[in-house]
Amino acid sequence: MIVESDGVVNATPVEKVVGQVGPAKLVTTTFEPNRDGWGIIERAFGAGADVVVGSVIAAQAYPGKVVAMVPAPGFERVPPDQKRMSPDRFIIY
Repeated sequence: MIVESDGVVNATPVEKVVGQVGPAKLVTTTFEPNRDGWGIIERAFGAGADVVVGSVIAAQAYPGKVVAMVPAPGFERVPPDQKRMSPDRFIIY
């Protein structure tokens, strides 16, 4: 079932300093879920959605609940306005 989009599933970036090289800090970034994102996901599943499609960041922040589309072969490294996605492959965390 296709359910109309009702928002963008956002996540909050959280940096952790893991080292330093001279004056430059080395960080890892994780993406944490937030209340607004969970609300959108709950509404989508409540409306009958089988899957919630979002960005790779959203898929990382909401593992098992949000998937991200995979670029079609040959379109992995093109500008966003030229990007084409595979309709039959999705990234899930």
